[in-house]
Amino acid sequence: MKVTVTFGDTSVVVPCKAGWTVRDLIDQATRRYRRILEQVNQVNTSCVVCALRQCD
Repeated sequence: MKVTVTFGDTSVVVPCKAGWTVRDLIDQATRRYRRILEQVNQVNTSCVVCALRQCD
């Protein structure tokens, strides 16, 4: 299964592995988002998860 996490206008797809917690998914999504920011030279942008919501 894969989970799509949205950071503003940017979406990140994260594979959901067996035994992972929500915290693990958040950490993985944040890492992937930071990599995207690094590619567009926005390294100093901080990322803080403040809310989770389920979309149908």
